[in-house]
Amino acid sequence: MEVGNYNANATPPSFTNSFTWDTDNTKVDFLGVTNSGSYANPLLNSPGQLMNLPLPPNSYILYAWPYDLYNYDVRLTVGWSNGATDVAYFQANSNQDQAVFPREGTGGADLSLTNLNPAGQVPCKVFEGQAQPGCTSSNYVLLLTVTGTSGGGGGGTPAISVNQTGLNFGTVTVGQLPLPTQTVTISNGGSGSLTVSSLTASAPYSVVSPVVTAGSPLTVPAGGITVTVQFNPGAAATYSGSNYNLTIGSNDQVHPTMTVPLTGTGGNVLFSDDFQRANAAACSLGQADQALGGSGTYYYLPIFGVSSPIGANLVSGALQQNGLNLGGVQVTNASGACGNLGIHGVTFPQNLNIRVDLLVPMTGSNVTDAGPYFGSRAASAGDGILGGTSAGYWVELVSTGEVRVKGLNPFGLIATTGAQAGFNAAVVHTLQMTAQGSNLQVALDGRLLTFGASGTTVTLPANAAGANNQGTVGIAFGDEDNSNQAGGQRATNLVISAYNPGG
Repeated sequence: MEVGNYNANATPPSFTNSFTWDTDNTKVDFLGVTNSGSYANPLLNSPGQLMNLPLPPNSYILYAWPYDLYNYDVRLTVGWSNGATDVAYFQANSNQDQAVFPREGTGGADLSLTNLNPAGQVPCKVFEGQAQPGCTSSNYVLLLTVTGTSGGGGGGTPAISVNQTGLNFGTVTVGQLPLPTQTVTISNGGSGSLTVSSLTASAPYSVVSPVVTAGSPLTVPAGGITVTVQFNPGAAATYSGSNYNLTIGSNDQVHPTMTVPLTGTGGNVLFSDDFQRANAAACSLGQADQALGGSGTYYYLPIFGVSSPIGANLVSGALQQNGLNLGGVQVTNASGACGNLGIHGVTFPQNLNIRVDLLVPMTGSNVTDAGPYFGSRAASAGDGILGGTSAGYWVELVSTGEVRVKGLNPFGLIATTGAQAGFNAAVVHTLQMTAQGSNLQVALDGRLLTFGASGTTVTLPANAAGANNQGTVGIAFGDEDNSNQAGGQRATNLVISAYNPGG
């Protein structure tokens, strides 16, 4: 029988207690043959032993092997009272004489080691095919040390832990703002400084804060750090499984990479189109494919240009500006609108969400703009949507990263973010908006935008007298800044959903 000691030094004063461990000898297994009896592999030491260790917060367990008489090839399994299990498989010899298990508990709760089972091959050293003299059975000493830290520096060993086994966002409405978030707290249960070198989440999840890059690692303070993760689904689908995780990289030698599973479902889609079909002219864009969710039959009619509708073309899997002036489409429920002016735009709810991927390239030094409009009149092919009897609002993304909210009647600027430093006009960006009553929120690439004094919520003014709001929706390409000088805007992955008060 061996008696080991442990010390709990997480909070002064320190104290020492003892436990009984390993009441049975372990038979020796060398050269693949046991010298006494037959044991299954792996061998078990002292099954059923119980050690109750009241661990203070921010503590960890260190297994030390003080003797070098034998080489040990051991697997240790620790079952904690909170249901977590730590397993390490290692060799203990003159080159490696310890293994560290982090404390997987939370708060200051006592944790019990309910199932400590060292197992594996425990051979004597063998010289020229012969066992060491007197090597008929073997036992090894486990020296268990419990140490702690206030959560920060020192030259000891860091030990990462998180307070969540997973994040479940449930079902959220595609495109709706504000985006749902959940949090995970990272703590250091070791005696050394814990540094987080990377924090990433698989799309459509993303880390909102803190921002950690390879060049800007983060040291975990005594109280831990809170990581905020948001969910921004682009389709009516479930995003879960091994490909969807929050991944934490740190200097914890036992858990250098820790993952927190993420799950969530996008839903409540009314209409969608990813435009993945053959190229087509403005009057023949085809049926919306509902590839990202939704139901029903929808088509498009071109807007602007009464005698010869400008609209937009379908080019390489995206809706593309047709020319250097105004252009765009309106969603309808029948095909052939160019040959039948009795076909009009279809009505969507007044309270709605729109999400779309946009490309707004520069043409030389000239900017372009594009974006969704809503709450407009039911147009026929070639009709305009600005002024007259039209109604509604247009959210434009500009090549400078500026986002503008404009009224369609009277036509004019309502709010703007101003140009955004570092915006890349050569890549696709995701614009999404939520309209609820007279309130409008807009996000770009998952980031809720601020519109000057309006903050993150823009109040939409009433339409002009006589304006006809029939709840129509579409995509418009603008030319206000550089008429006849710039074009090439593109839109794809268009999703429309009804506003859901429950999120």
